[in-house]
Amino acid sequence: MAYAIVTAFVLLGAINSQNNLLFWALGLAIGGLLASGFVSGMSLMGIALEREPVPEATSHRPFVLRYRVRNRSRFMPAYALLIEELPPKGTSRDDWALVGRPMASLGRLSPRRTVRCETSGLVEQRGPFELGRVRVSTTFPFGVARKSVTFDLLQPALATPRVHRLRSDVVETILEPTHDGTEAIASPGAGEEFYGVREYRTGDRVRDVSWRLSARSDTLVVTQRSARSPRRLVLHLELDPAVAAEHDARVEQLLSLAASLIAEAGRRAIAVSLAAPESGITTGSMTTPVGRAGLLRTLGAYGFAESTTPQGRPPEARFGAVVLTLTGRANAAGVRTFTGEDLARLRAEPERAGAGMEG
Repeated sequence: MAYAIVTAFVLLGAINSQNNLLFWALGLAIGGLLASGFVSGMSLMGIALEREPVPEATSHRPFVLRYRVRNRSRFMPAYALLIEELPPKGTSRDDWALVGRPMASLGRLSPRRTVRCETSGLVEQRGPFELGRVRVSTTFPFGVARKSVTFDLLQPALATPRVHRLRSDVVETILEPTHDGTEAIASPGAGEEFYGVREYRTGDRVRDVSWRLSARSDTLVVTQRSARSPRRLVLHLELDPAVAAEHDARVEQLLSLAASLIAEAGRRAIAVSLAAPESGITTGSMTTPVGRAGLLRTLGAYGFAESTTPQGRPPEARFGAVVLTLTGRANAAGVRTFTGEDLARLRAEPERAGAGMEG
């Protein structure tokens, strides 16, 4: 832009003064402008771009955008490439879910080469969003003319609720029915409670031998202990899907608390399940990172995805159960009730002004 303004002033000066030197300068300026536009345009003619599948996006936390850029030209290299995300057609930048202008750059792309590059994006609202067009531009070689090519790469994505680091005692307090947070089950294992006795077998530990009972019989007798059931966190989400789609602050806090509990359970190797009767959602116990990621996606799409027929309220677990609701109510036996307002006191650290996702 500045180059064009200077060229215009040189043109006016040359016309008014009829100075040959100014006409020479004007010719050089116009020649540089044309050469820059020609070289820039030629270098972009062989460019092809693909956006790789978007990984999991979490609201208020940067996520990675990766591109594969290929130069199909046989001889012409490309220099100073700028890759920029643009909103989908018909969507203004103010209405777009992404914050700011995600951009990546490449210094040089040789002919017949494919290069990967990446940048980061940020969304501040939970739920589905779309990635639209990608523009590749360059001002090489003189930086006076910008040429660009735009690729229409519409791609749906999903932002899961914001995750906070919770206090270390939150989950342990929920799972406190016994001294170690577990319950004995009716099968032999490595627990603490008595299950039964049996004859000694090769490989049994000597300390498990019951010498008093063995003295009364002709064979060694081993004491068996009951097995432990795996620790399990059960989340009951009582939330109208129609209300969840409105991005109400209380709703987002509640879903953020649910996501934070799922993440905290993962850090402590605790199985976690999610039930949302008003949406017909009932999951099994998730023990793997993939399973927990699926629960977070369920929370991210809550209120936006098509709901199944409500199935009524599922039975509440005696221990390790949390009811998440917008309005507090009396706790049932062995069940804790949280609202979105509880998130502030359950956080490991108070939220700082302008802070992003923690944990």
